[in-house]
Amino acid sequence: MSNVMRWLAIAGKYEAAVDAFREIEKYGISKDLEASNKVMDTLVKEGSVEHAYNVFMEFKDCIPVDLSSFNILIHGRSGRLKDAWDVFVDMKKQGVSQNLLTYNTMISCACTHLEEENALKLLQRMEEDSCKPDIKTYASLLKMCCRKKRMKVLKFLSSYMFKNNVSIELSTYTLLVNGLCKSGKLDMLARSLKKQYSRG
Repeated sequence: MSNVMRWLAIAGKYEAAVDAFREIEKYGISKDLEASNKVMDTLVKEGSVEHAYNVFMEFKDCIPVDLSSFNILIHGRSGRLKDAWDVFVDMKKQGVSQNLLTYNTMISCACTHLEEENALKLLQRMEEDSCKPDIKTYASLLKMCCRKKRMKVLKFLSSYMFKNNVSIELSTYTLLVNGLCKSGKLDMLARSLKKQYSRG
């Protein structure tokens, strides 16, 4: 039945896919959290966040939601910061704690929209929640700093990243090189690379 819902979603028949989920118990399949998350994930991946959200709203009182449910919706709404933020806030109201994926998606969304203040607030909130940032967290922030030419913020973030022993990838090195070279901050780049190599 999950394949039927997927095929319907691929064909753009989103409402038919939702109807199939509504009738799923007729085929001996439980309408549970796993099935709900699967249909939401399918709808998001096949291009209809709205239908996924409708499934969430229609069944959240009878089917428990979890972290995956919210992460699916946040990922789907990441193109629209306000919508993603509304889902993010609703997580706390539902008693669901955010994880690394949640924060990385939200920070990436804020950075894409060049919302520096919101992105940095999310980073701070992330650490307050004892959720350790990884290289994906910093890559989004560093890319935003390069786009906005916010070299002081970039310097702070890169130093903080090295201080917290976050392993840096080649793509992030390339990002730093391009951003700092364009801004004439080669001395800063050299110091950052030296610190990283000294860590092995």
